[in-house]
Amino acid sequence: NEMGDVTGLVVGLVPNDKTTVADLAVYLVKDSKVEIKTKTDAEGKFTLVGVQPGTYSLIVRGEEAISAFSLKVLSRE
Repeated sequence: NEMGDVTGLVVGLVPNDKTTVADLAVYLVKDSKVEIKTKTDAEGKFTLVGVQPGTYSLIVRGEEAISAFSLKVLSRE
């Protein structure tokens, strides 16, 4: 299996878009298991390293807000 990195940028969290984007918890979840976790930098950027192709939930959590997304990671083949 080919692994790769997923990079992203958090610009705000609902319902409180005033939540700072720095130091948010970012989780990549598959089959109810956290596969990879990281935090955002001061600008809201994050990188998940060593991601296998597949379908995941991407969860971003702050102190007062949480957002979840479906993410499909494709192989380069």
